[in-house]
Amino acid sequence: MILNIFNKTRKRIQIKFCQKVANTVSREIGKRAKASLVFVSEGEIGQLNKKYRKKNKVTNVLSFSFLDKDEKRFDSEKDYLGEVFVCLKYAEQEAEKYNWSLERNLTRLITHGLLHLYGFDHETLAERKKMENLENKIMHKLKYD
Repeated sequence: MILNIFNKTRKRIQIKFCQKVANTVSREIGKRAKASLVFVSEGEIGQLNKKYRKKNKVTNVLSFSFLDKDEKRFDSEKDYLGEVFVCLKYAEQEAEKYNWSLERNLTRLITHGLLHLYGFDHETLAERKKMENLENKIMHKLKYD
C-alpha cells in the first residue's frame, strides 16, 4: 500500500510502523491501493466528527472513503481509497485505559480505519462480525493478540 502520512501533532510518529500496518492490511485484503493517514489533535478530530458525522465529540479514528458508496470496490493499486484521521491524544488515553501499549492501540485504529477505506463496515451484526474477524486476524499477524 502506498500510504501518505501526515502528522499534525507535536508527537513523534514512527513512519515504518504505520507503513507496516498498512502493508499487512493490504496483503490481507489482497489489493494494493493508496491512502492517507493523518494524525491530528482532539480539537481537529472533534471538528471533523461534528461536521461530517453530526457528533459533537472527540473520537479516536475517522475514515473518509473516496470509493463509490454503492460499489464498495476499486479497480487497481492506482486508486486512492481515502483518508484515515487518528487522534493521537485519544489513542494514548485509550491505550492507558485498556492497559495496552500505544503501538498496539494505534495498530488497531489504523487497521480499523483502513478497513473502512477498503469498503468494510459495521452497521449490521454480520458486517461487524466480518470486520472484527478481519481486524483480529491482522492484529494476530502483527503479533497483537
